[in-house]
Parts: sequence; C-alpha cells; structure tokens
Amino acid sequence: GAARHLPDVLADASLVLYNAARPLLDGVYCGRDKEAGLVTEILRSLHMCWDAVDLDDACARGVVALKLALLLEESAGDAGAGGAAGGVTPA
Repeated sequence: GAARHLPDVLADASLVLYNAARPLLDGVYCGRDKEAGLVTEILRSLHMCWDAVDLDDACARGVVALKLALLLEESAGDAGAGGAAGGVTPA
C-alpha cells in the first residue's frame, strides 16, 4: 500500500526542502554565523532522512554530510574552549 511509497515521498520532500534552503545553507560558513544552529538542524534532518531512505544522490548527500560534520566539529571545539558561541549543539 501507501507505506511502500513512503521512502520516495520522503526523498522527494527532503530534496524540495534542500533546494529551497540552499541559499541559507550556503550562507553559513561557521558555527559563529547567526543562523548556524538552524542550518545545523536542517542539515542533521536531511542527513538522517537521506540515510533512512538510502537516497541515491551521492553529491547532495556528500555536501550535506561534510557541511554538517564541519559545523559539528567546530561546535565541539568551541564547547571545549568554553562554550559554543554560535549556539550550535552537537548531537
């Protein structure tokens, strides 16, 4: 039934979100950026969704995974140095 199509629906919806959010995602370069927390949550959600549905777009998955990893790594480093200035909290 409908459950069989759920992975395709999730993949399509997440790609729409990804494309709509690209200006925001591309505009954040570090954990100190004003929108870093929001971008981290969007990236985390996309990464988890694409992993769950096994999205076959390696380029999009790679971009999201790398940017998420960089933001999380930076926030972990900031937390160890006295707190995350940009409000990004690791998972």
